[in-house]
Amino acid sequence: MRMEEQRHFYGARLALPITDEPGGFSVSVGDSRLRFREGQAPIYHLAFNVAPDGLESAASWISSVTPLLVDADGQSRQTFESWQARSIYFKDADDNVMECIARQRLTEFAGRTGLLSISEVGLPTEAVLESARRLMRELDAPVFGELSPGFTTLGDDHGLLLLPAAGRPWVPERVVQARPVPMRVLLQQGKKQHWLESPGGSLTA
Repeated sequence: MRMEEQRHFYGARLALPITDEPGGFSVSVGDSRLRFREGQAPIYHLAFNVAPDGLESAASWISSVTPLLVDADGQSRQTFESWQARSIYFKDADDNVMECIARQRLTEFAGRTGLLSISEVGLPTEAVLESARRLMRELDAPVFGELSPGFTTLGDDHGLLLLPAAGRPWVPERVVQARPVPMRVLLQQGKKQHWLESPGGSLTA
C-alpha cells in the first residue's frame, strides 16, 4: 500500500480529516471512519453515500480531483433502477474502485453536501451463498434484492455488504476483478456493534 500517496489523496485532494494511528492513519468520512494500515494493497471496493440530490455536485468535485471512471458506452453516471440510486466511480491512489452513490430513498439527507458515510463495502468471496446465509443468521442482516450465487447484497440504503463471487469484474469498467482481500469492518446496528472479519476468501462475524 502506498501510504503517503493515500494520505495525500484523502487528506489533501479530497480534503477529508486525517488522524494518525499506530501502523497507519484513519480518514473521517461523514459518520464513518476508514482506516488504512501498512501492508499489501489488494484492490477493494467502497462506496460513499451522498445526498439523494447531490450526485452532480459530487461528480463536479471528484472529477476536479481525479478522473471519473466510465463504462463501455463512455458513460460516467450509472443508474440502478431497482435500487433507486445513481452512482459515479473513481480510483484512489492505490487504484481501488471507489464510488459515490445517491440513493433516492434517503430523503432525510436531501440538501446535504459532501460524503455522508461509508455506504457499501465490497467483500468478495469464494462461496457467496454460504457467506450470505451465515451473515444473515449471525448479524440478522436482510437481503437487499435477492440471493444469487454471483452477487448478493445484505443490509439497507444506509449501509450494504456487497458479496460478489471472486473473479466477478467491478463496474463500471468491468476490468478489475473482485478478489478476496483482508479487511475488518465494524458494523453499527443501533446500539449493537459487530466486527466482521474477511481474512480473504471467507467471512466471519
